[in-house]
Amino acid sequence: EENYELCLRLYGKENSETMTALPALALNCGNIGQTSRAIELQRELYELRRRLLGKEHADTVRTLGNLAFLYQKVGENEAAKPLAEENVALLCRLRGEEHPSTLIAKNNLAYLLAELGEHARALAMHKALYALRKTKLGETHKDTMASMNNIAVVYGYMGELDAALALHEKTYALRAQTLGKDHTSTLLSRRHIADCLGKLGRSEEAVALLEEICNVIGQIHHAIAAEIIIYGNACLRQTRPFAVVCKIRHEHFF
Repeated sequence: EENYELCLRLYGKENSETMTALPALALNCGNIGQTSRAIELQRELYELRRRLLGKEHADTVRTLGNLAFLYQKVGENEAAKPLAEENVALLCRLRGEEHPSTLIAKNNLAYLLAELGEHARALAMHKALYALRKTKLGETHKDTMASMNNIAVVYGYMGELDAALALHEKTYALRAQTLGKDHTSTLLSRRHIADCLGKLGRSEEAVALLEEICNVIGQIHHAIAAEIIIYGNACLRQTRPFAVVCKIRHEHFF
């Protein structure tokens, strides 16, 4: 903050030194949880870069993507959507449909659409990403398996639980084979499987699977492991809907 204010006072807003200090400050604010301040700074940076460098400059496009991500991070999905869509369109035109940056932007947009309830569009995007990644990278590449997982998640949102379960089981088998059974991504697949089983009324299988997961993570995350079992057992006794297992979000321990 001090460096940016100093550059601003000495050189002005449009000087290269100030333009270097501004994104650094925005990144730091985001890292320490000052997301609202980070959004404000990224918005200012985007407007500056768009005016000085042009809408299609790489730095401007990158800032647009960062801004969309920050809005999504604080749950302002409606504000994030047009920015994310514009970012994808620009990257497709400037770098190509299959550029790694474009694929990441498409994945983020698909995730955002799913959060907004636009499941059909999100599913189509995730399927397209999966097909492309499978062809280019192979079925067992981590990005391909991530796309497979994302398709399964959207099926779950749509209530197509049998399709979701089958795909989560396939993802788990591939991840266990390539990454190992105790890898965080593999454990995430198992958590998704447990969630699907519970929603399908197969609560005993779901709780047993959650207990297996806890045997892996329990030594490091005692409280989280205990919470999973408490909720799982409550669901098994039908004191709560099994969907409550979703409360154990993957960012807590994956």
